[in-house]
Amino acid sequence: MKNIFIYSITLIISFLLSGCVIKQKQEPTSPHEKIEVLTPQTETKSSKEFSSSKQANCHVIVGSFKEPQNAQKRVKELESKGFHAEIMKVQVNGTTWYRVNTGSYPEHSQCQDLLNHIESAGFDGFIADE
Repeated sequence: MKNIFIYSITLIISFLLSGCVIKQKQEPTSPHEKIEVLTPQTETKSSKEFSSSKQANCHVIVGSFKEPQNAQKRVKELESKGFHAEIMKVQVNGTTWYRVNTGSYPEHSQCQDLLNHIESAGFDGFIADE
């Protein structure tokens, strides 16, 4: 009887823990970041227009990774859903981050529209202001 009780408790705890999700903490942007855009080696076509205006005041970021391979994986996931994305190499407090940028616009409302569309496709993201 004691073994059945222990087994039941262990099973319940296992189910509870398997449902837990851990999200990677995303570093806030600051006006003192150094941003370098990494271009992919191959050009891909996308059904979504990508704006990379020099007057961009904000960017739609759909992932910020310490490893460039993880950023490249996210780019491929986005492209498979019809979005264009590029990797931006950013220095934050001495740490290098590889951010997946899906759009840069002069108006915050434009970034918000794109972020809403990306979130409706199942991706999490945020708007980074310049």
